[in-house]
Amino acid sequence: MYYESTGETGSQYSEITGERGTSIIDTIYKRMCNVDLSNVSSIYKIHVNVGTGYDLSDLFDYAFIVNDSLNLPDGMTYTSYGSQIYLGLYNIYKTDMNYYKVWLEDADGELSEPKYFY
Repeated sequence: MYYESTGETGSQYSEITGERGTSIIDTIYKRMCNVDLSNVSSIYKIHVNVGTGYDLSDLFDYAFIVNDSLNLPDGMTYTSYGSQIYLGLYNIYKTDMNYYKVWLEDADGELSEPKYFY
């Protein structure tokens, strides 16, 4: 299954994509979030909430600091290729239905409009 939310929201980002990639056991999935920052400058953090319902963060709530792949909690990854950032969030079971909220924060603390996907 593939989650995608595309298009520009404000001037903060152009694309955010969520994807389930299969892990070794095919009933468990690694949650990934792809953020395209090609139309963005001075982004400091990428906020990600995951919940069991719309706009909830009961499963996951974390702010990734851009270009800092160190000191992440266990099970999380941060990889960047040019303007693409791939965030490895956590593992879940195939039957879980989760809702995602992703938004950006610039160096001055200004927040973008959030993007939602499930």
